[in-house]
Amino acid sequence: MLTKEDISRISGVDLHLLDGYKKIVELSGEEVDALPSGMNFLALSLQNCPSLTELPEDLPVQYLSIMGCPNLKRLPEKMKLAALYLFGSDIEAIPEKSTCFSILVLIECARIKRLPACCKAITKDFTIEDCPNLASLSELEVVHGDFNLRNTRVTSLPEHLKVGGNLWIFDTPMETLPAHIRVGKDIILGGCKNLKSLPDGLMVNGDLDLSETSVRELPKGLIVKGNLILTDTPVSSLPENLIVGGEVVAADNVLHDVTINHEVPDNLTERIWEESGYIYANEQLYRIMVKEERHYKVIAPSLDVYFILYGSDNLVEQSILCLVPDNNPKSHAFGIGKSVSEACIDLILKTADSL
Repeated sequence: MLTKEDISRISGVDLHLLDGYKKIVELSGEEVDALPSGMNFLALSLQNCPSLTELPEDLPVQYLSIMGCPNLKRLPEKMKLAALYLFGSDIEAIPEKSTCFSILVLIECARIKRLPACCKAITKDFTIEDCPNLASLSELEVVHGDFNLRNTRVTSLPEHLKVGGNLWIFDTPMETLPAHIRVGKDIILGGCKNLKSLPDGLMVNGDLDLSETSVRELPKGLIVKGNLILTDTPVSSLPENLIVGGEVVAADNVLHDVTINHEVPDNLTERIWEESGYIYANEQLYRIMVKEERHYKVIAPSLDVYFILYGSDNLVEQSILCLVPDNNPKSHAFGIGKSVSEACIDLILKTADSL
C-alpha cells in the first residue's frame, strides 16, 4: 500500500501540500497498488495502474479520473463525486448509492450496461462514447449542460428528457426522438442511420443536423432557429409550414422553387420550455419552484439533483434564487439574485447597453 510519502513522490506534490490540495493529484505506474485511507485532496487521476485492484471506501475526492487500470473492477459504494471520468475502464458499474455528478464521462467502458438512479440529473455535461453494452438511459431526467452520446446500444431516450446545452448523438441505433424532449441549443444527429422520423412540433433553439440519417419526411410544425442540415438524407421535399432561421443545406432538388420562412418566433425559447417545470435563462436551465406575477423563484442547476432525489424539503431557503425577465420580448435577458430587488438591479446592469 502506498504511503502519503509515496503519493507525494509519484505525483510530484510536496508532502506538506497534500492535505487539502486543490489541484489534480496524478498517480501512475505499477507501484500504485493500493491507496491509503484518510486522503484529503480535491481531484485524483489514476492512469495505467495495473496493480491497483480497489479504492478506499472513504475516498474523499470530488473529481475522479481513471484510465487504463485493468484490474480495478469496482468503485467505492458511497462515492460523493462532483465529476467522474472513466476512460478505457473495466469498471463494471457505477454504484447505486453514490451521489449524482456535475460531470459524467464514460469512454470505452465496455462493461457498463446501465446508469443507476443516482444519475437522474447531471448538473453540467454528460458524455458516453464507445460503450457498446450500454443499452438504457431510462433513469436520466435532466442534463443541464451538453449531452453527448456516441456508439452505444441505446435505442431510445427518456420521454421527458431535458438538455440545457447541445444534444449530440452519433452512431447510435435510435429510430426517433421522444415527443416531449426539450433541448436548449443544437440538436446534432448526423450519422444515426437508423433515425427515421422526428416528433411533430419539434422546436430547435439552434442548428438541426440530420445528415446521413434515414429521415424521409420532416415533422409537421418544425421550427429551427439556426441551420437545417439535410445532406445525404432521403428527404425529397420540405413541408409548407417549415420555419428555419438560418440556412437549409440540402440537395438542389429539395430546394428547387422553394420559399423558406425565416421568421422565427421571438418567444421560441419560452415555447420550448413551457410546462416543463424549468426556465431557460441566461443560457442556463433552472428548475422553477414558484412562478410569481413578475418573477420566478428557482433553484440553481447545481442543486437540481438534490431536488430530484430528495425533494424540496432538503433545500434551504438560501438555495432559492429570483429570476426577473426583461419586458422586451426580443431581449431574452434575465436578472438573477437572492432577492427580487437584487435580481432587478442585475437586470438593469445586463440591459444597460441597449437603453
